[in-house]
Amino acid sequence: MGIRLARIYTGKDKIVVHLGAYHGKQASTIYARRGPPVGIYNVRGIPDGIKRDVVIVPFNNLERVEEAFKSGEVACFVHHCNALYSREYLKGLRELTNRYGVVLLFDEVVSGFRYSAGGAQEYYGVTPDLTALGKIIGGGAPVGAICGLDEIMEFYSFKDNYWNRFVRISVGGTWNAQPICTAGGLAMLERIQKEKDRIYPKLYGTGKRLAKSFNDTAEDLGVAAYAYGLPVDNPTTISLNLFRDKVKNEDKYLWETGPTDFEDYKTKESYNASRNAGYATYLSMINNGIFSYSGRGGSLCNKYSEEDLQKTEEAFNLTLEVLKENKLLGTLN
Repeated sequence: MGIRLARIYTGKDKIVVHLGAYHGKQASTIYARRGPPVGIYNVRGIPDGIKRDVVIVPFNNLERVEEAFKSGEVACFVHHCNALYSREYLKGLRELTNRYGVVLLFDEVVSGFRYSAGGAQEYYGVTPDLTALGKIIGGGAPVGAICGLDEIMEFYSFKDNYWNRFVRISVGGTWNAQPICTAGGLAMLERIQKEKDRIYPKLYGTGKRLAKSFNDTAEDLGVAAYAYGLPVDNPTTISLNLFRDKVKNEDKYLWETGPTDFEDYKTKESYNASRNAGYATYLSMINNGIFSYSGRGGSLCNKYSEEDLQKTEEAFNLTLEVLKENKLLGTLN
């Protein structure tokens, strides 16, 4: 809906998306999910007409973004907020979208109310034109929301007969304004606003501790694995990365500040351990009482107790020992 609003508002059709970002299953965004090479993997069933209106760019590369904007055909830039990017990059996106009249759309489905009470946009100090939010807006129940500038959101409003028939966006859906979801969202928002000074420092502290614990354990065992969180300086999610070889010093930035060109994605992928390492991580973690999404980490919770954290750290240790014993990871020697 955000993309459709941007197209109506600007009168243009093309969108720009990051390689590897996930924005749901609609054809125009899932087209950029896999690669490089871009627009090749898992794209069967997406018509050529849709592909022509999608420009795929790497993260952290403002030159590639501006190159896409210069065509004068871009309606919006869809930014995946829960990813490795810098504050400077985000500010650069805001400047470029303003300069070229492109709608800046933030996907805050994960980062919304997680990075801060105002999401990634408050955390980084950059305000988009539109924001997409997922089920967090319902306190975890199935509902979503699009919000933004009045002059763009106006296309949902009711006016005269001509406007309502030919200009306005007509929206329907089973979960639209569903009362239970809405009540859950209001309760969640009220609690966050009331307790944000307690919630976020604790959440950030938990993320820093778990990332450090995983990395310290990997180093002690001499295995090639690395955890980082998002946002990097105050983690609210944890990503567990398992490597087939020791990461070269000159490539470490790929997990610290993120890729800047398509070749970076290839380099990053070349370090990945086999799928068996991910399966083993998932099984070992869950057998030790900790759920890790597909063995890749997950989102952190403010309700963790000291006992929960210690249990997670012990699961990290036991899991990395299993991976080392079965030679599923590279070594640091």
